[in-house]
Amino acid sequence: MQIKHYDEAIADLDSAVAINPNDPAHYGNRAIAWFWKGKYDQAIADCDEMLRLDPKAVGALNVRARAYMAKGDHAGALIDLTEAVRLQPKDSTAYLNRAGVLSALGKHAEAITDLDQAIQLNPRLPMAFNNRAMEFIYSRQLDRALVDANEAIRLDPKDPHFYQTRGHVHYGKKEYREALADYKEAVQRDEHFADGYRSLAWALATCSDPAVRNGKLAVQYGKVACALVDSNEPWAVDALAAAFAEAGDFNAAIAQEEKALTLAGDNIGFHHRLALYKEHTPFRD
Repeated sequence: MQIKHYDEAIADLDSAVAINPNDPAHYGNRAIAWFWKGKYDQAIADCDEMLRLDPKAVGALNVRARAYMAKGDHAGALIDLTEAVRLQPKDSTAYLNRAGVLSALGKHAEAITDLDQAIQLNPRLPMAFNNRAMEFIYSRQLDRALVDANEAIRLDPKDPHFYQTRGHVHYGKKEYREALADYKEAVQRDEHFADGYRSLAWALATCSDPAVRNGKLAVQYGKVACALVDSNEPWAVDALAAAFAEAGDFNAAIAQEEKALTLAGDNIGFHHRLALYKEHTPFRD
């Protein structure tokens, strides 16, 4: 939905609230519109009101948690999603959502426990297998990660994210050709999948195997990734910087890495790579 449609929806819901201020659904629906507009404080305020009127409104807890996450308040999101699990202990998505927050907090073992529960409740939930594969990657359990990534693809062979995840597994196992094949499959499944192009650019620019690296092609993929996100996503810009460095264009690499730092606020890895590029040294993963 376009922004103007969210504005129209909010205007309509403003009228609905004025007519019946005690209907919690009006606040919940308006919170969703605010969230997709990127107005997270307004979304949180409407969720607060919905929960005041209906303390068991799990939908409001989920939306408020997503708004907290978008603002970087992982602790607040975890409180809301833990309450969602308490209210709906048989809902697999409640555990799936909380696992995402736990992962962001670096609590990977707890995230795996929640994903185990989600899969037990719904063994046909591909995102749960995909996300557990990512958790296994973080904990270097790559064989288990591959099993889960394959299962996610079996359950939903159309989702590009699942091929990207399997690509990450292969990359971690130093199976670089297989990783590139999966990243390419991801962007073939969805030509607008920016993160797939970013993964291709990063692998081709930074792989430790010189037979895999291709700076010129990495720059091409990096430019596509940045174009798809309007150059506003720091990790895409960081990948393009690495690609320029591999291609030998260190002035462009420095400019892009500085932009990535501006977008990210601060990042140790970005600072490290910027220092390398200033010394005319490409980064190796």
